[in-house]
Amino acid sequence: MRLRSVLCVLFFFVISLSILSRAQQSVPYSVMVWESGLQESHIENAIGAPDLSPLDEEAFFIDSTSVDYWLIVKTEESSPVIFTTSKPIGVSLVLFLYENGKVVESNEVNASSSSTPFIVIERPESQQVAVKLTSKAKTKITFSVVPQNVFVDQNNIRIAWNGLQAGLVAMIALIMVGFATVRKGERTIYGAIYFVGVALLSMSLTGISEVLIGPLPAQVVSDNNGFWLIIALFSSISYYRLTYQVRDFEPTIDAFIQGLRIAFVFLALLELWKGVPITLLFLSLTVTLVLNLGLVIRFSKTTSIKKVVLMAWFTLVGLVCYWIASQLFNSMPYRLVNVTQIAVTVHVILLCAAMLLREVQRQKTFVYYSLHDDETGSPNKNFLFRVLRQKMEENKEHSLLLFKAFVVEQTRINFGMDYAQKHLKILISKLNEQLSVLSKTPIEVTDSGPSYLFRLEDSVFAIIIEGKLELSTVEQFVCLLSSVFEEGVKYKGAQLVDQLEVGVANYPMHATSPDQIVQRALQAMSVKTMSADRWHIFDVANSVISERKLKISAALRDALESEQFELYLQPQVCLKTGQVYGAEALLRWHHPILGQIPPDQFIPIAESSGIIHSLTEWVVEKGLTYQKVLSEIYPEHVLSLNISGKDLARREPPCPLNYFIDST
Repeated sequence: MRLRSVLCVLFFFVISLSILSRAQQSVPYSVMVWESGLQESHIENAIGAPDLSPLDEEAFFIDSTSVDYWLIVKTEESSPVIFTTSKPIGVSLVLFLYENGKVVESNEVNASSSSTPFIVIERPESQQVAVKLTSKAKTKITFSVVPQNVFVDQNNIRIAWNGLQAGLVAMIALIMVGFATVRKGERTIYGAIYFVGVALLSMSLTGISEVLIGPLPAQVVSDNNGFWLIIALFSSISYYRLTYQVRDFEPTIDAFIQGLRIAFVFLALLELWKGVPITLLFLSLTVTLVLNLGLVIRFSKTTSIKKVVLMAWFTLVGLVCYWIASQLFNSMPYRLVNVTQIAVTVHVILLCAAMLLREVQRQKTFVYYSLHDDETGSPNKNFLFRVLRQKMEENKEHSLLLFKAFVVEQTRINFGMDYAQKHLKILISKLNEQLSVLSKTPIEVTDSGPSYLFRLEDSVFAIIIEGKLELSTVEQFVCLLSSVFEEGVKYKGAQLVDQLEVGVANYPMHATSPDQIVQRALQAMSVKTMSADRWHIFDVANSVISERKLKISAALRDALESEQFELYLQPQVCLKTGQVYGAEALLRWHHPILGQIPPDQFIPIAESSGIIHSLTEWVVEKGLTYQKVLSEIYPEHVLSLNISGKDLARREPPCPLNYFIDST
């Protein structure tokens, strides 16, 4: 709604300035028209004709491109006046000021520029104006004879209007160039080139290029209008080809676009070499408009952006229809150049607005997916940390409940990715519906409804419980989760029974930062007990144990390499004879920082981390070395070695076992 209001105000302002800039206060004058056959040497005879017939309006229609037209203008005013005409692109003219049958001043304007040439008639009673016109296409020019003060006022308004119009288009082009420089994407570069091409055409069309870029560059711009048009057309179809990924979705259309791009490259080179006929340029413009409209209608998905883009291109379609009608019916509306300027400006504004809207939409999409899970659309870990950080900054007490649903991974393994994703979405929808009863405020409200659940990891989800930590409240949430997951997953007669692990941590009781409260809740969730408890709250003792386990796991491999382990031999005595018959090898570990670490702490960690096999090899090697020495003293000595169940499960004994037995 806001964008629509801004555009309406802008369009009203543009049209108002246009009308104001074309206000006329002409003085009486008469005009005679000749077609060809009139030489410059015969002009003074024509000027002397006593009865010059005035035209019906202050405009003249050129309906032939094969002849030259001459206009003879005279006025009965006694004070100085100015003759002025609006010259469209494609019309070349020469202004002659005659006095007493001789040319006292002339002004030639070529066909490549659009301007408002004028000539001052200082002594109207003895001076007349002759205008030679040559056009490349059917068109209409307007003219008037006005007092000097009126001309100055009108010219100032015209310069202001044209400067505003061309400056606005040029400013938009510069913004898009800067945007393309920052983004450095092929698509944005094509968009910037299109706006630059249109800006150059607009400056040439309004005749303001000399003011903005200087006389010499302005002449270069005006002499290559066809080239700028072709470059703009090439860039527009290239932009939409990349925007809508036509190559991936419609190879046939993409092949047509590629052929058209090649044709435009050829036309651009031809325009620089010897020029391209106006009819061919007009045909290229028409084909491009139809193609761009078709691409937008076919591929654009965002309704608001689609409407703005269609309005932008239909503006040019209306302008083309305007041109066609004027050529077919030999009736050019009064201010064709002015209408063209308005249409181009409106087109650029709308197209720029569409690109900005698309960029805003792209940024919103990027932000959305950075805060939401791709698979389910649920708020993700980043969203969770942002909410936790906000609550802690506001010093609001809350608890974090994490739960792990084993059925997610099991469903994916047994029933496939697609079915698992569909089932997960159904579960999340049920959970959000049930959680709306217990939770006061949702995390967010989307088109699919309110959301109360975060997805922290693949199978781990989070719920924030507002207020003080109350066991009864936590129990309610756990009961709700169990009721949703207890049915398990059914698929073609098979059923997977689900299990939940639930952990809870509280702010500020257990943690003072988002990272810490998540860590504490994960530690509580990972607690394994023999009891029937369905959930666990964070406990400092369990945290200390977990931290010690992590330190032991990190130090294990280094301990093996640096010979921190020791093998003790405990004698074995025969109860009947009372004599020592052997020994049992006992593994001990004394860490320089952690101190004495008993086997029941490091053996399970070694088994889970895979280091147990290397540790067993070390024990076997060291034990057999001791046995070799002892057997020399006590030939009947027996050595007992303890081997992990992980080693016994292997098909072969530890690799060096046979070697050491043979060597000892």
